[in-house]
Order: sequence, then C-alpha cells, then structure tokens
Amino acid sequence: MNAEHKGDPDEGREDELIDNSESGLIEAGASDSPKAEGRETGFVLVDKPEDPENRDSFEETDNHTSHENQEFSASLSTQEVQTSLPMPVDAPKLKKTREAPPKFPPLKVEPQAPATLLSRLYDLLALAAPLTLTALALIMVASPLLEARLLWFPEETILAGVLSNLPDQLNSEWLILRLNGEVYFDSPPLYFWFLAGIGKLLGLPFMQSVVALLPGVLTDGLAGIMLLGTALSALLLLWALLFMARGVAGLDWRGCFAAGSVLLGLFLFCGALNYCSMDLLFAALVITAQCFMFQALRRHESMPRMGLGFACAALAFLAGGPLGLVLPLVTAVIFAFWQGRPWRLFRKDFLLGFVFSLLPAIFWIGSIWADGHHEVVARILDEQFVGPLRNLWSYPGAWWYYCLLPMLFMPWVLLIFFPHWRGMFSRETRQAVKSAFRGDHQGISFVWISFVCALAAFFLLSEKQPLNLLTVAAPFAIITGRMALGLSPLRNLLLQRCFAVICLLLALICAIVPVYLSGKATAILGWLDWLGLPVLGIDLGGVFIIAALLLAAGCLLLGAVNSRRPEGSLLIMLLLAVGLSWPLGALTAPSLDQLLSPQRVSRTIAAYAEQDYTPLALGTNPAPFAYYSGLRIEMLERANEQSTQLETGETVRKPWDVRNPLPELPGAVILLVDAEALPSINISASLAEENAHWVQSIPQNWQLLERFSLGGEDFALLVQGGLLSQSAR
Repeated sequence: MNAEHKGDPDEGREDELIDNSESGLIEAGASDSPKAEGRETGFVLVDKPEDPENRDSFEETDNHTSHENQEFSASLSTQEVQTSLPMPVDAPKLKKTREAPPKFPPLKVEPQAPATLLSRLYDLLALAAPLTLTALALIMVASPLLEARLLWFPEETILAGVLSNLPDQLNSEWLILRLNGEVYFDSPPLYFWFLAGIGKLLGLPFMQSVVALLPGVLTDGLAGIMLLGTALSALLLLWALLFMARGVAGLDWRGCFAAGSVLLGLFLFCGALNYCSMDLLFAALVITAQCFMFQALRRHESMPRMGLGFACAALAFLAGGPLGLVLPLVTAVIFAFWQGRPWRLFRKDFLLGFVFSLLPAIFWIGSIWADGHHEVVARILDEQFVGPLRNLWSYPGAWWYYCLLPMLFMPWVLLIFFPHWRGMFSRETRQAVKSAFRGDHQGISFVWISFVCALAAFFLLSEKQPLNLLTVAAPFAIITGRMALGLSPLRNLLLQRCFAVICLLLALICAIVPVYLSGKATAILGWLDWLGLPVLGIDLGGVFIIAALLLAAGCLLLGAVNSRRPEGSLLIMLLLAVGLSWPLGALTAPSLDQLLSPQRVSRTIAAYAEQDYTPLALGTNPAPFAYYSGLRIEMLERANEQSTQLETGETVRKPWDVRNPLPELPGAVILLVDAEALPSINISASLAEENAHWVQSIPQNWQLLERFSLGGEDFALLVQGGLLSQSAR
C-alpha cells in the first residue's frame, strides 16, 4: 500500500496510525495529517524530526532509503510499503500502540455579523474562559457569605440536624446518620462527610484570616459551614460544565464561555446558590462521571478514564442516592448504541468499572449490617432504592407547578421560540446529523443524550423538587450557549428585545410587590388584592437595588447594545447575574429569616422544656425543629386519625374525631401540631375572632399558644398544664 509519512514539529511526539473501520483509512498524527489506504498493523512508525538542512541529502539518498524501507516492511510481514517522500537513513522505530480516537479541531460557530465593541470584549474574556468564569463565579458564591443568615425550613434545618449529630472522632456513627434521636434514611452520608471536612478545614489556624473576610461563615451554628459547602459545590458544577463543553462537546473557548455564561445566568443556578442542599454537589459528580465515560467510550479500551468515570458515579451514589450511578450508566449505554458499538459495553474496563463502582455503597450498607442494625439496612434499601420507584410518572401537587418549571431555565429557555426553521432542513444539517454517529459531532450527541436522560429521570421518578433539575442545567447550558452564538442578526434582535422586556417587567415587580407584601401603601396598592398575595408585614432587603439593576440591564438591551451580534446579550445577562448576586445573597435572603426559619419557634419550645414541659409533636415531623431547639421532640402516634381509600388507590386523611381531638397526656406538655391535620380546636377568647374559621372544640386542659406558617405549611403550638409568663416566652 502507499502511505505518506510526515514529521511532527513537536520533538518527541509520536505519529499514530489510527484505523477507521468504515472508510478503511489510516490517519497519521493529528487531524490534519495525510491519510492513506491500508490495513491496521498494530504498529506505528516513529521518525526523528526532519532537519531542513539535510533535506537535500535525503533527496540524494532516495533510492537507498527506499530499499531500506522495503526491507523494513518485509520484516513486519505485511504488504510491501513504498514511500513517495524521501526518508532519513536511520530505520524508524517500532512501537506497539492501542487504538486512539481521531482528533478533531474544536467546534466553532462563525458569527454572522461584523464585530462590535462588546463582541471584541467577549473574545478577549473568552481567551481565558476558565479563569474568567471562575472569577465571576467566586463573586456570586461569596455574596451569600457576606451576611449571616439563619437556616430555613425544612431541608436546611434537617441537614443541619444530621450534621450536628456526627461525632468528632471517626467511628461507626459516621456511617449511620441520625436526626432527632432516630436513624436518618433519606440521604447517603457523603454530603455530610463533605460538610464535616469543611468544618475541620475552617478550624485550622491558617484559615482564620480567610474566614474573617466572610462574616456569613462565622454564623452561630452550622449555617456558615453549609453555605460554604454550597459555594464550593457550585464551583465544582461550573468546572464540570467546562469539562463537558471542552472535553465532550469539543467547543472552542468562545463556545465554552457562552455555556458558562448561560449557566451562571440561569434562575435555577442563582437560586441554588442561596439554598443549602446536596443537589449542586450531586450534579457536579454526575456530569464529571459522564465526561470521563464519554472519553473512554470513544476508545477501544481505556481503563484510567473509565475508572475515573465510575469513581465519580460511585461518589454521586453516596451523595444523592442510586440515581447518581444509574444516570451516567444509562447515558453511556445509550451513547454506545448510538455509535453502533454496543460491544464496547462488554470490554474489560467498562465491566470492571461498573463492579468497582458498587463497592463504596456495598461497604457503607455492609458496615451498617455488620454492626447489627439489620432493620436500618432494610429501611435504607426501602427509602433510597425502592422509594424513588414508587408512583412512577406521578405528578403530585398543582398542575401549574409543572407549568412553571421552565421558568427555572429563564431567560435562555426563550431560545426555543427562535429556531432556524430553514436551517433545520438544509444540507449542512443533514450532514451534521449523519456525522453525529461518528465524527466531530459525537460530543454534541452525547450532550443531548445527557440532557434527555436527566430530564426523563426527573419526570419519571416520584421526587420532583426544583433543585433536582440541576443535572439538566449543564447540558442545557452547553446546547443553549452554542445555539446563541449561531443566531442570525434578526433572531438575535428578537431575543434581545425579549430579554429587555423580561428585565423591565421584573424591575417593576421588584419595585411594587415587596411594598404590598410589607403592608405599606395598601390603599394605593389595593388593586393587587386579586392576586391573593399575603400581607407579610416584613421589609424585604435589597429589592430596590435589584429593581435598579434590572432596569439598567433592560435599557441597555433596548438601545445601547448592538443587536446584530449575540455576544452583547451574553455579556449583559452574565454581568446582570453577577451584579444581582450581592443584593440577593447579602440583603434579600437574610430578610426572609423570620418567614422561613424555625429558629424562633424552636427557641420557644426550648424555653418551655427548661420549665419541665415535655416537647411532643402530633401530625407533623418534628425534625426541622430539633436543630435549633437542641431537643429530641418525640412524635405521638396518630391513634384517632382516620383515612379512607379511594378507587384510584389514593389515601385521603380525615381530621381527628372532634369528640377527642387531642390525646390525654400526663404532666405539662408543649405540643407541636399540624394545623391542617387538626382543624378542630377551641382557643382562648383573645384569639377566637382571628381564628374562628379554623377552630371548633378542644378539651379544656389544652390552650393555644401560637399559630404560625413556615414554608407554606401551617402549624400550632399547644400547651397543657398552664402557660408560661410573657418573659419566659
């Protein structure tokens, strides 16, 4: 066969001959290397770098080198090799190599309009996209740490309660999580180990000067540690996104910067920065696992990459449950079939990686079993393995909740309304679809598969919380950022106008609605009563700063930004998200403490407990109140609860029998009650007028202390055996 051999300008770099089973071609070196027909030999030719000064001498010895090359090819027992280019006298070296995937240049999206000032600034920032995005993300994640706030009901206080029960010394209690004196089954332990490690790190002497710069970290209790854990998890998710954009989708740095800008500007991501949960860490581990698996699946076999992929999947399993392993695994399986290479799933690296990924979970559950907690293992298997599979395709809650879920991906979800219809059926699109199976578009195909799998898992499983969509956010940002850079001038103009209208509407809402919620100017804003918004009687901090920033961004998008290039919109929305992070995290979030934090009620329960009142709960989970009260609040059995089974299989709970709505308990008791589960209560005359629609009867030995709402749920505090004085409360 005929082959062309080209020297590599990088000294010490080896040219690789890569077999392409479809075309029968062998590529040498990088993607721009010459191709030649032939069959794979399993060897590569490694030449010394060509010396330009000796080029003439090589030409003079052409016949001599051709003869040596023929002898060398015969020693390989292959077809005779004849070279058309002069080669050095030294015989090339032999080296056995494995198959490597073809190398493609980064995917670029060419702009369709002349450059502008903002587009040049965008290109300048994109030259160091990882550093630029990391710096902007640090500003965003540090904003909630600038001002101390309390933990919110219910998830934050539950997580803090579990974390507070971890002992200082490593022992078996680190494997069995506890909350309110009982075993905690809802989550695996990795997230709590992560937070405990942050707490240990903050206690080191050299960290004291860093912590002093962030007052929110110095918050009493574990709130500062949990907020710092959220900040670090957000950075990990951003780096996982860049890994997927560059290492999987193959985007150039302009495309990576666009994807990162979209992620940082999503309503979902900005909201997740101000709420403590394990979802950011879980999403970062899942995306990283998918990236390593993609790079391994493109090769004939790659134990290091596949091992790293399954290691991240195993950590995701320990962070958020079995979905952390199932989601990367399903994505990899679908991609292997998409490539037409299902046999790749039976290679040694994939099978061993899958087996070893199960070992951490087996060790965790096995340690609990070996410690004699067999019933705990049964509960863990039921809650975390079987629980998510119950009621598949069920949609609890109001229908409008699911209609509002796309709002979490605002403002960039609006791109779906500006498709390039003519381009969808063009010749270039058809060629791109064909190359999606094998070629430089494989990465984009994998990103789409990741997006669809994560979205399907959200709607398939019974758990449908907004933060569960963070696994969708990274592939969504890559797809959307790439689409945004390829917008035509007309479509970019329409999208930019939509962004401007949204910013102006949000500015108007931030200027009016908080005033109405505070109870001020009700005479002027009485026309908002039809919305059914409650008058909270609190002042939300930072709302007017937010309104001013939104107004400025809307005006810029309307007139000052060139609408022919998309880079201006990307930069304005990115800078808007960074600017809003400070008032949202440092001003607005702390002002919501009295609405969302159970600290005040928990301290009331603790004050009664100091006076020998027994804290109990009826009809509600007391775990969110256990952290701030520092008590174990036992839950009473629902002896008088009635339920009925409907034909649909749904169980509907009825109120307690009004003749005996509360149990008879000895001694002084303070009782936390679910107000909706117990609607029949009699109260004192001072509260009767305000709550007459809510209560009917109660035994005379019970008195209502307080009724309150947290996170949209109504509760009541009842006492038996007399009330404390106002000072004690």
